[in-house]
Amino acid sequence: CTPGTRVQILEDIKDWAISSDPGSPSAYWISGMAGTGKSTIAISVCNILKSEEILAGSFFCSRQIAECRDYRSIVPTLAYQLAKISSAFATALVAILSKDFDVVHKEPSEQIKHLLIKPWEDVTKSFNPGPLIF
Repeated sequence: CTPGTRVQILEDIKDWAISSDPGSPSAYWISGMAGTGKSTIAISVCNILKSEEILAGSFFCSRQIAECRDYRSIVPTLAYQLAKISSAFATALVAILSKDFDVVHKEPSEQIKHLLIKPWEDVTKSFNPGPLIF
């Protein structure tokens, strides 16, 4: 966002993201007509959270960029980004991929199970790293 614009929504989303309130919603949904700035807000939020080192990853779909319009790229991209910031997650992910690398080409429901949920469960068995923000 242009500096000084959309200040309140950016603050609201950041407050939601860093909230430790267990009653806080697990997702923040932005909706609106095309061209109203939803993607701009999302990019700004990602930049803010990344600068504060609390963003686990992001993926923005785009019709113009081939890699960003294939829905099967979303989960592997998020898993890769999470592995970059967590060596424990990376280790668990490598163990899974060494058994079945083709999971990256499967449908997103299978990708989520094997590339996000399973390695995250393995990581959280030894400690609780807290919530993930994507």
